[in-house]
Amino acid sequence: MSRSVEFGPLVLLAAGALASASACSTGVATASPEGAANVTSRSPAFVASEVLPPLATEVTFPNSSLRLRPAGARAAQAAMPAEAADASCAEGGTDCPRGRRGVIRLASASAAEGKIQSDGTVVPTLSDTLVFVQVWRSVPCAPTGMPHTSNPTTEGEDVCDVVRLVDARTGAGYGTTITNDQQTAAAARALTTS
Repeated sequence: MSRSVEFGPLVLLAAGALASASACSTGVATASPEGAANVTSRSPAFVASEVLPPLATEVTFPNSSLRLRPAGARAAQAAMPAEAADASCAEGGTDCPRGRRGVIRLASASAAEGKIQSDGTVVPTLSDTLVFVQVWRSVPCAPTGMPHTSNPTTEGEDVCDVVRLVDARTGAGYGTTITNDQQTAAAARALTTS
């Protein structure tokens, strides 16, 4: 069973709002990192992410308009260190896997989704926006939606990749995707290699 929460619906949220989207791809159930929704004193501690160099090649996400590109000369415009992206996680951010070390890297993000104006046009939330991309690979996850009955769950499918975007100037979160979709996992994998 493939579980996925895509960036598209999340980008529609106001800056700073982080949540699991209720929308998902056809035949795909949504998922959440186990224990992420209910952070308690028994939860593992948040582990600081490894900071990787800024993104060097473009990464696109299938089933989404999200495109990450190298920040280039704009990298100097980041108003905070990359480690600041971990701050909201350490303070109890429910979309951050606990007890696992992720990676952070700087990138420029664009997506077609955004805020609908009164004249019907859409102003993208992410338009060449400088972001810190946080990625956690192979995180245990639990289904939260209708299972896809034509492909029953099998052993070993209960791991997902988590990708989170944080504004590199303000620290506001733009959204999180949690997925075990193989195409999206390939994009997450590309983000974690130096």
